[in-house]
Amino acid sequence: IGLTLNTFYLPFIITFGSVGNVLSLIVLSSKKTKNRPLSKYMMALAVADCVMLLVAGYQWVRILVHRYLHDGSVQIGPSSIECKFVVHIYNAASLTGAFYIMVMTLDQFFCVKFPLRSAAICTASRAKKIIIIVPLAVSVYCIPQFLYA
Repeated sequence: IGLTLNTFYLPFIITFGSVGNVLSLIVLSSKKTKNRPLSKYMMALAVADCVMLLVAGYQWVRILVHRYLHDGSVQIGPSSIECKFVVHIYNAASLTGAFYIMVMTLDQFFCVKFPLRSAAICTASRAKKIIIIVPLAVSVYCIPQFLYA
């Protein structure tokens, strides 16, 4: 029953999630909001979520091919490296999104708690550096899962 539900509701989640993320990217990349650190974090979060949704869409297509083209009788599955790579990308994108939310929360905390110092702490250049460092650190963190999954 779970596989049947997964077959029908997952495309809606992928479609509406992707549309929402693309619209967020369009709105956040306007001239008024583009240079704010919080907007940069939200754009990075939208990209991480899109990556996660793309991987989920790939998995959904694989399930459909296995279930309906092969009638579930042929045991065809992804290669070991493909499986590891897909799981690594999905987990890294998921964890990256969570860390971006945490960084946004810290950014807002500094703006509220230290309003005079926040201009020096919460800068757009620092946000760019953090946006690059987070996925790299998360990918390194997920290497054992890639090797031993």
